[in-house]
Amino acid sequence: MPLPFFSFFTKRSGVKYVNRTYSLKRNKEFQRVYRTGKSCGSRTVVLIHTRARHGSVRVGFSVSKKVGNAVTRNRVKRRMREAFSKLLPSVKKGYSLIFIARESAAEESYQNLSKTISYLLRKNGLLEEKSSGRPAPQAGRAASPAPDARREKPALSAGETPREETMRRTGQMNGNIESGWEAQGRIQ
Repeated sequence: MPLPFFSFFTKRSGVKYVNRTYSLKRNKEFQRVYRTGKSCGSRTVVLIHTRARHGSVRVGFSVSKKVGNAVTRNRVKRRMREAFSKLLPSVKKGYSLIFIARESAAEESYQNLSKTISYLLRKNGLLEEKSSGRPAPQAGRAASPAPDARREKPALSAGETPREETMRRTGQMNGNIESGWEAQGRIQ
């Protein structure tokens, strides 16, 4: 029985994450994808994909020790997971995917990793083409901007995910779990 779309996400403090039930967990699952899958790479990320035995998308992220220490590896994995979760609604169902970070992924910004993951999925035909439901603009008339384009979104620092930006704002980076008020020195 296929699960509804919203079950792909879990929600913690206003930020959406890819649900752990849709991740590749066991070594056996990873080995099957490595053995039977097709690979496609870029300068920073490699994608290996194969048809799944079930109807949903399963995804795994691999970052070796060559990339850096544990903090760097976890940051790269977190950024790749965030970039993939934004694309998850348009990914074709029935595939098992593994994203492998190369050494150069440690220096890449979140935006570049997101573009790379999107490029790899598109190149392998794993993204569904969805029409926007709008008619094509007529010649000679300018198309009105999308409703979301009118609102200004707060700018992120270079290479920062929305989650990292929230943690920085509230003073929770680098193990500092003070509240936002304590970090600003307003309370003792």
